[in-house]
Amino acid sequence: MKFNDYIFIFTIFTIISFAILPITTQNYFTYYDIPTVNASKSTPTIFDIINYSDNKIILRIIRPDLSIPSEEGLLWLDKYLSLRTIYPDGKVVPIDIKLDIQDFNFCLTNEVYGIGSPIKIYPIRSKFLLVTYAEAADLNDPFTYIEKAMVIDLNGNIYGNTTFKSTYVDVVTNQWLPDQAGIFVNYNSYKGFLRVIPITNTSDFGFERYEVTGDGNILFLVQDILNFKESLSLMLTAIPMVDGRYAIVYANSTDSEVTSIIPQEGLYILILEYDKETEREPAVLYQTTIHGLKFTDINCDVSYVGIGQVCIVTGEYTIGAVKETIYFKFDFLSCGTAYNFKPLKIQTNPLIEYYAVQLLPYGGYLLSGIGSVDNITIVYGYVFNDDGEVYSWNLPNIVESNVIAGSTILRNNTFVLARVGEKPRWALITTELHKFNEDRDHGYNNFHIASTTPSIDDMIPSDLEFLNIKYYNKVELSNGNITIFQDDGNIRQTTSGINGRYVSYGDDTTIKVAILKSTFNQPGRRYYVSIDNNSVKDKIYQEPLYGVNDHVWSFTTTQTETEISSDDVMGQVRLTPEGTSYFLYEADREVFLMKLKRELADAIPVNPNRITTNEGFEIDTSVSQKQIFLSIDIKKMETEQERSVSLAIMDLDSLIKNKPITVIASGESTSYLDEDYGYKTLPNWRKTYGSALLGIFAITLVLICFFFYAKRKNADAKNTVIFQLGIIIFDVIMDITFIITKAKNIEALYIPSILFTIGPFIISVIIAFVIIKKEEKMREFFEWSRENKKVVDVFTVLAGSEVELLTILESKVIIGGNIVGRLYRFRDYKRVVYESADNDESNVKKEP
Repeated sequence: MKFNDYIFIFTIFTIISFAILPITTQNYFTYYDIPTVNASKSTPTIFDIINYSDNKIILRIIRPDLSIPSEEGLLWLDKYLSLRTIYPDGKVVPIDIKLDIQDFNFCLTNEVYGIGSPIKIYPIRSKFLLVTYAEAADLNDPFTYIEKAMVIDLNGNIYGNTTFKSTYVDVVTNQWLPDQAGIFVNYNSYKGFLRVIPITNTSDFGFERYEVTGDGNILFLVQDILNFKESLSLMLTAIPMVDGRYAIVYANSTDSEVTSIIPQEGLYILILEYDKETEREPAVLYQTTIHGLKFTDINCDVSYVGIGQVCIVTGEYTIGAVKETIYFKFDFLSCGTAYNFKPLKIQTNPLIEYYAVQLLPYGGYLLSGIGSVDNITIVYGYVFNDDGEVYSWNLPNIVESNVIAGSTILRNNTFVLARVGEKPRWALITTELHKFNEDRDHGYNNFHIASTTPSIDDMIPSDLEFLNIKYYNKVELSNGNITIFQDDGNIRQTTSGINGRYVSYGDDTTIKVAILKSTFNQPGRRYYVSIDNNSVKDKIYQEPLYGVNDHVWSFTTTQTETEISSDDVMGQVRLTPEGTSYFLYEADREVFLMKLKRELADAIPVNPNRITTNEGFEIDTSVSQKQIFLSIDIKKMETEQERSVSLAIMDLDSLIKNKPITVIASGESTSYLDEDYGYKTLPNWRKTYGSALLGIFAITLVLICFFFYAKRKNADAKNTVIFQLGIIIFDVIMDITFIITKAKNIEALYIPSILFTIGPFIISVIIAFVIIKKEEKMREFFEWSRENKKVVDVFTVLAGSEVELLTILESKVIIGGNIVGRLYRFRDYKRVVYESADNDESNVKKEP
């Protein structure tokens, strides 16, 4: 059997096995691990367990490198970054990456504080991992070490990397050690992370902020360097807060011998902005004058059930030779104000050496402890609440773990613990912990939301006008976004909570989100709503509330009747002044239009082949700033499942007019579309000009009637001038109409069209005037022209459009004794006079 066949078989086995994760009672799971590369044959061990907010689990697997002799305090590993991703649906994806980094990164060190590794992994955004490691120009010189980071996705693809600003060296031991820096991923993971590290040979700490972009690049934002020189004993941690800022919480002991009111131990907080340098001074959370109290550990997190943040602080209280471990809980707001303080009581076990208290998503706390019996790592734990009520964690007490004892708590209150595996297996044990506030959980992974309309998994009509979100407590709108997207990830609309045009209050506890007509425009499709952290605040405490993750709140649009097909339509959009300038002077117009068509098709959405353009543009003269129209046509639907032309028109107009909250705003080309204009259809030639054609046809019939009438009166006359007259008048009307309606919209044609229309007209009028003046040298014509001055003026002006119009004077056309007939008779008389003059000049007086 081939190597890939083994991978396939064990992948299927893993999917079936992990389909039961997470569980309602304890679950033991053993995974037969087949690496995707030719890795070491040693036993795989779970070194680290991390998780995303959507309950994905990431395991880092290590294997000792048996080809390298072991050294005291050092363990060399197989030189791959081996990750196993366990998805909530049970799917397991193994990846083994050969990183181009120095070998010492794959060496574990046994330090006083535990097992150290230069490589660490952190979940970032929804699809990336941040991987930290180190480089050294000289392995024997600790001051040549630098610390770095790279971004990889869950398929093992490597993206951006960066070099951190600071690296710590212990000048006492003259050593560079891993794990001196702390990485804290922002609560809004798209905002990156905070790196905290002591500065070498000082009492300063560096606080570096970085952002990880959507394409996996790491951007440095800002750094603070703060001095803690007054501290004799410093314990420090950071908390990513709901609003995107960070809280630095630290304990500072003065160890004063003065028995007065001088604080002996204090707990302080410093707020760091996400992307700005710090300008605020630390605030006091807690101070005490009790001698012998020293804080030794701080564990903080956001309060999922309550308001604000919670810190569990561990302290040692020494009286003489007696030491007692005590625990406190502090609740504080993101403004830095502490509003609750409570001591916690725990039940210890004599076999346990180290304890930790963690806040649980459903309220209450998990006490867990690690010890060792006969070189076997053991773990002890239970669940308790503020009232001291104790609940089993549904695991044996005590339970065996591997030497690392890696664990994590998922957002659904599931505890995951690494166990000892047997070659070539690794193992996990999971249990669902007691849920203190399960009655507040309605499936949104949010204990502040009481209900929504529509509810999860509802069927909704495509013309739904509002989303309603009801909270347990009074809320106030804030600046986080509320986003609606399709199951394929296509964003339909996204709006900030403070956008009063689209988000409003139903009552003190309810907010309403207005829905665009184009949002739910795909019948039978599944839609999701995500609510960013800090979209609303608690009205009383003014504290930002966390939101709803992607793929949690979903519903489906109902099926509708088959849409009626309609014909192609011509239309146009208008570019903003900035877009106009870019299109005319900077852009590759062909590329711009290609992207515009694709982005519009994706936004509606329709088949890209249905969005076309003739690549022409016109200037809009109705606005003060220079803006242009671009032609955008929509072709008729090709299948019954597609959006009809009429509905696509409505969707596109709505998307553009609401550009700030739709995907139009994020497109490379569509971002330049003018939301005040939207999308407008152009007249359908057959419909709009049908009446005009009918009128032309009627006029043609009238001219034909005149022609036969005139022919009947005088068959020898040049009666076709009737049609010539009609064509000339029509031509004049069309020229003037074009200049008024279209020529002014096309900058390159406007001036030439005026010149080529007015110039020939003036010349023709002059020629007609000269001809008339020449004719007036005849006495009879002169007397007649004085009697019919208006007629002469009309013919002179009309001749400006076409000098040939004067030929009507010699056409002999007679229509009921009208002017043309009289002119004909005069013209005929003039011809007779001229002919007589040729025969006998003496009998004819010269014309004056």
